Amino acid sequence: MHRAVETAVRLVTSNDDLAGSVEGIECILIESMFQNSEGNLRRAYLSMRRALVLAQMIGLDKAKCPNSPLLKFIDPATKLRIDPQQMWFRLLQSDRYLSLMLGLPQGTVDNSFATAAALEGRTPMEKMERLNCSAAGRIIQRNSADMHDLMMTKEIDEMLQEASALMPPKWWLAPDLSLRTIEDLDAIQDTIRLINQFTHYHLLERLHLPYLLHSSTDPKYDYSKITAIIASRELLSRFIPFRGSQSVGSFCRGLDFLAFTASTALCLAHINARHQKTARVDGGGALLSFLSHQRPSDRGMLEKVLENMTDAARTRNDITATKIASITRHLLAIEADAALGGSYTTDSSYNADEEELEYNGKISDGGAVLRIYIPYLGTIKIERHGISRSDITVPPRSTANLDQPSSELPPLEHEQTQAPLGNPVIDWSQPTIGVDTLPSLDAQWFVPGLDFGNEWDLQGVDLAFFDSIFRFCGDIDE
Repeated sequence: MHRAVETAVRLVTSNDDLAGSVEGIECILIESMFQNSEGNLRRAYLSMRRALVLAQMIGLDKAKCPNSPLLKFIDPATKLRIDPQQMWFRLLQSDRYLSLMLGLPQGTVDNSFATAAALEGRTPMEKMERLNCSAAGRIIQRNSADMHDLMMTKEIDEMLQEASALMPPKWWLAPDLSLRTIEDLDAIQDTIRLINQFTHYHLLERLHLPYLLHSSTDPKYDYSKITAIIASRELLSRFIPFRGSQSVGSFCRGLDFLAFTASTALCLAHINARHQKTARVDGGGALLSFLSHQRPSDRGMLEKVLENMTDAARTRNDITATKIASITRHLLAIEADAALGGSYTTDSSYNADEEELEYNGKISDGGAVLRIYIPYLGTIKIERHGISRSDITVPPRSTANLDQPSSELPPLEHEQTQAPLGNPVIDWSQPTIGVDTLPSLDAQWFVPGLDFGNEWDLQGVDLAFFDSIFRFCGDIDE
């Protein structure tokens, strides 16, 4: 499979004479889809951006029909099967998905595909896809301008509601793929249906994510906090059976990144909910207190995601799955301790030192504080007790203490016998953090001898996620 793709890239998509045609752009689009399914989001983004530029160069974005004089075809027969407007939409759809996942700019803000005229005559699912794509573009615009633009957030939310209303209620039930074979045409249709559900709930989650840990008790933020949690739960409830399906469950590794953002958001919500409850004198009344009754099932889903990622890391030597498993295991350990009464806080601050190009992690304050420095984002701090915001910087890698012993934090419940003792390593897309207090967190246990030096492993998805959730958190100790 890989040899076939590499041959096509070498002989076709790298050939400017061929790539500058409708067929060539179609090939680059397929190449990007392949890279996304492999979990190589950055490579997929680069391919998609090239396809987008070439499409604009030959006028695909302006062509109304295959006979447009703007378009260049290698084979005249291609005109019989190509809809230029639909092809342009698919390019934008893929570009916006990748841009949102990676926290990178979108190729164009064109939304002509979602006008009333463009939607006329389309099927309900096609209309929903186009409205979701338009919403994705607006989320990217909001994130780059002002994540706390409540008016724009409300408008995008209404657009997503309009999109979901296009499909009948029963359509939103998760299809059962467990007994289907890959040759089953119904399985193909149900897989497409499930992918569209993933897309919709992911957009809903990313739209409201910046408000999830917002400190304000103003009711105007309540809707976003609850919606982010619900969307994350809906996504995970579909991801687990999908990944467990023998027929189609492993064909798209890009979905693992959606599960990563949803599971991390849900875990942080439970940690913060516990903090809200314990911070109040009466022990109740906090917005997220309803999560107490949701914790068992949510915890079960999160542990199942961890199990799926661990299995993928073991059986396929999968670096991405290993890193997602490491982060999830770490957060589950914190969540378990928080449920037993431990108080954890999260905080972020910006470091203006642009010369610090490497990731760093440091355990300090007797093991009670974990600081993670990520280039161009700043410092993320997870502290056992009290939430505060401070301008913290992390020392250079040569002086960061990654092996400081401590006994403050307990091991992950239900997971204590799965990993050997030692100096565990959490690799946060290169931030290597030694946590002696969590003996079950040894990422090296998943894949012995694994080299964590590959900067493409989590593709920057983790950076985009934490940037969106921490950028405007402020002080959340209320």
